[in-house]
Amino acid sequence: MGTVLDVTVLLALAAAGVVLALRLHAPPAYGPARASTWLAHPFTQLTLMCGLVLLNQLALDGFVRAELLELPRLLFAYLSIARLLDRAVYRTLVRPGTLMLASIAYAVPRGLAETSLPNPWTHEDMVVWLIACVAAPVWIMWVARGERGGTEFPGSESRPTGIVGLATFVTGALATSYLIRVMYDVTFLTNLRHLSAARGPLVAAWSAAALAHVGDGRFDGFVHRLRTATHEASPPASFLVRVATRALASFTVLFFLPSLALCSSGGRPLAPVVVVVVVLIALILGVVLEWAGGRPPLSSAARRPC
Repeated sequence: MGTVLDVTVLLALAAAGVVLALRLHAPPAYGPARASTWLAHPFTQLTLMCGLVLLNQLALDGFVRAELLELPRLLFAYLSIARLLDRAVYRTLVRPGTLMLASIAYAVPRGLAETSLPNPWTHEDMVVWLIACVAAPVWIMWVARGERGGTEFPGSESRPTGIVGLATFVTGALATSYLIRVMYDVTFLTNLRHLSAARGPLVAAWSAAALAHVGDGRFDGFVHRLRTATHEASPPASFLVRVATRALASFTVLFFLPSLALCSSGGRPLAPVVVVVVVLIALILGVVLEWAGGRPPLSSAARRPC
């Protein structure tokens, strides 16, 4: 079974590479950018998922019922980090094909784990999370239907343009990751006794992530106006900041599918290798794409509608 799990992770990485390559070669046109409603924001949806799971555990102590929300919880966590970095990255990940691949990457290792260690609830569990694997992509596509923007990747709608913006993104990403880790321990591992000790850090992590999302690319301009005491727009991002942003965008797309495969396959020895490979590829892409002038030449015929 270990070999099958490793092959699944590698196939997920290869599929993510194809998604990124297609995005760079022929980015889809999404139409004029427009703001989505706060309820459709992935961080709002993540907060809703965490609240529902916590209520489920407190009221019903129903692990099987909570499983239905496990995949959308993971997806909205990753997507909220992607949108915090750049909305073009987020739009890439919420496309139908990418979301269905994400469900498959999650479902295969989870199915192998369930069938290899059967219990009286195995069949019921499999039905529940299979429903989740079908419903979660549809739900996310419906929530993200209002997202629009240009073809540039990464885009310019929310990406950091300075050190403050990059630090804000890192802070929001770490806070979101901590939030998910604690919620997993408290709810899906049914360690509700840990909730009291984790309450303070949990509120702090949610607040930090929420603040980063509210800022959404505005912190660099705010700090620039505060420092210069003018209303001038912040200067263009430096070469290193642009490289870092492109590298982070590439990493976010490349790691999306294998991360879900690794989440449901346990601590595989292949995991650190995959992380190192993705980091190296992302760094190389960040330098090459920025050095080449932003992105490969794109003919108008290569553009295709969403």
